Amino acid sequence: MKTKSMGKLISLGVVVFMLISATSLWAAEFTLKMSVMHGPKAGKYKNGHLPYAKAIEQATKGRVKVQLFPSNSLATARENYDATINGLVDIGFIALPHYPNRFPLADVLSLPGAIIEDSKMAGRIVWALYEKYPQFRDHFKEVQMLFLTGYAPVSICTVDRQIDKLEDLKGLRLRFAAKGGTAFLKASGASPVNMPPSELFLNLQKGVVKGSGIGWEGQRSFGATKLCKHYTSTPMIPGPYFAFFMNKNKFNSLPKEIRDAIMSVSGKAGMEFFSDGDMKNTNMTLDEIRAAGYKIDHLSDAEKKRWSELAQKTADKLIEKIAKKGVPARAFYNDMIKLADELK
Repeated sequence: MKTKSMGKLISLGVVVFMLISATSLWAAEFTLKMSVMHGPKAGKYKNGHLPYAKAIEQATKGRVKVQLFPSNSLATARENYDATINGLVDIGFIALPHYPNRFPLADVLSLPGAIIEDSKMAGRIVWALYEKYPQFRDHFKEVQMLFLTGYAPVSICTVDRQIDKLEDLKGLRLRFAAKGGTAFLKASGASPVNMPPSELFLNLQKGVVKGSGIGWEGQRSFGATKLCKHYTSTPMIPGPYFAFFMNKNKFNSLPKEIRDAIMSVSGKAGMEFFSDGDMKNTNMTLDEIRAAGYKIDHLSDAEKKRWSELAQKTADKLIEKIAKKGVPARAFYNDMIKLADELK
């Protein structure tokens, strides 16, 4: 008798839970599909994507439900921009280095030379440039921009080679995506391999690459910290910059008060919020590396100077090529350097 009663209570509890869940879905007037490359265990997901989705829901007082699709489950990292334009995705997130040549001024962001020490600096630099340059804003006219942000510094991790000087890079196959950083590595004698970060762990395991140049958080999120033993901070090589954006038709179809609410947690506020999350992600990664007993190395002052000189030469060559696309590449780069110096 007690068993039957207990079974009825459990069944009743399941029904109540389903009704509550259904009610919470019914309460939302609008559901927005957000597509991101990071998995649920990644720091950028836990400290960035998920809190931003919740912030939108709270700002709209529950009238909007954000449905998250992590791990490229709706569209891949290289498909997300067009998938958002076409309406498969409502809110998209991309790493700009995954789209070389498509956004010429974003290619300038990838050029080495500026010493950008953390994600707060990177986020503030890219947002200031977005606000200043209409040509940069025009790159994203097909979508509703929510905010841009950046990650810094880049670190180089390797499986079996310590990087203390430029010569240590010679012949080393490193996963790298950003156009400018790739050019810098080629100039140093390394062999950069352009691949999405989601492919990093498997290619490290197979020995296709022997290391990676990526932000600290990326080293952890995409599995490099499980295989790499050597780490060097290289702030003169730019980290990745990211964009959050929305399908323009979907955004404009929403009531004005909903649009205003979404933008209240986006723009500069969104950039600052996301940058704070990335600062947490950096510390999590550094703690994990140290706990594993590995050393995090920093280049000597003399070596920093050598790397910075090569970075400047590399940038100068690429600026001329990018400028031929009709964008103010030199002024944009100079402002990036100036902002980095001001924010130190």
